[in-house]
Amino acid sequence: MGRYGTVLVSDATAPLDFSNNTVQGMITRLIRSFDIVFDTSLELRRERFLSYIRRGALPGCCVRISDCVRVLSPNNDRALGYGPAVVKLLTGIRSDINAFSHGEAGCLVNHGYALADAALGGELADSMGAREAAFAWPFAEYGEDVAAGRVFS
Repeated sequence: MGRYGTVLVSDATAPLDFSNNTVQGMITRLIRSFDIVFDTSLELRRERFLSYIRRGALPGCCVRISDCVRVLSPNNDRALGYGPAVVKLLTGIRSDINAFSHGEAGCLVNHGYALADAALGGELADSMGAREAAFAWPFAEYGEDVAAGRVFS
């Protein structure tokens, strides 16, 4: 952990949903089991990273796709980000191997940038020092909740 001064982690995992599993074949169960093991592995790595932060061994923070900048930084008047309704849409975005549309990709990138900006301006501000640049949406055409919401309707 000594290589980097500060580490930002984005946790884009989603809960596994067993309710849609109607096929009882062996291959389906094996694939599902692998998903569970993989998810557990990611969670253990995330918890190990967070333990370094809690002990003060590493300055940093971890944000999830389900985090809302407006909730994380309610007193930060420069914090931009999507509202809870759009964040809920983002957490439900499909995670198959097909390509995202331009709008889906734009909204996901915007949300990630907003979360990183909130972390750098909030929890990590002391360890990172002052920043000069103001936040700007990477995909400005999806920077407002209304425009982002249209992508998912």
